[in-house]
Amino acid sequence: MKKAESIIAKSGNSLHSKVIVFLRNLGWKVLISPYYSDNQTGKSREMDIIAEKEFLFHKIGESTPGAVIVRLFIECKYIPSETVFWFDSKDSIATENLITRSTPLKPRKENILIEKHHYYKADGVAKLFSNSSEPNRNTEKEPFFSALNQILNATLYYRNRSFLLPEDNGHMYSSLKYVHYPIIVLNDFSNIYNINIGDSECKHTESESFISEINYSFLNLSGSPTSEYFLIDVVDFLKFGDYLSYIEKEEVLAMQSMLEH
Repeated sequence: MKKAESIIAKSGNSLHSKVIVFLRNLGWKVLISPYYSDNQTGKSREMDIIAEKEFLFHKIGESTPGAVIVRLFIECKYIPSETVFWFDSKDSIATENLITRSTPLKPRKENILIEKHHYYKADGVAKLFSNSSEPNRNTEKEPFFSALNQILNATLYYRNRSFLLPEDNGHMYSSLKYVHYPIIVLNDFSNIYNINIGDSECKHTESESFISEINYSFLNLSGSPTSEYFLIDVVDFLKFGDYLSYIEKEEVLAMQSMLEH
């Protein structure tokens, strides 16, 4: 029994389990630890959680409702030691293109509802990170690097799959719009620090979440090299409810409004 208790205490599955229960209590459908074949290496990999929730909209002149299907691609990660993130201004043009490409929202010049999206609202984004004071550190061994790698590859694999979860109610709607959020949920932010690029002093991170900016190069399904701009949310589990509430009450509402007209 003591060995089992020790395994539970040291396992990252504890946070994983907490996130699953939390999402289910909020009405999200959850797929736990799906495996997939990594296009880059051909190896089998695991993603922690895919969560899905539907939000109806009623387009003028149509009797059958449509639905915005929000999917959360989630990696859960304990950060056992102090980790510093270096922040800088985001690429505003790439950010707007990302939002308009992956959601029903339109460019700012066409409709100001895009301002509701938290990617658009964010000023600084994390571009560098480290949890080591060694000058020749092995980045691949850092917990956050592992989380980034997993979430990027899993998002690329799953985002264009039509139906991930067992319940397919697609025939009930006039149209379906899928919106994906890649997220890294940390146990808490007690070990998270931030510094602006060019500054010399860091401070403890007080926000409930922040965004990591990644320009990711990879091989596409045809084997050709390509690159893509990603924004990945990093969220404190203790504030995960606030994050989800904003998504539902602000961003999804803006998307519904766009689709109803």
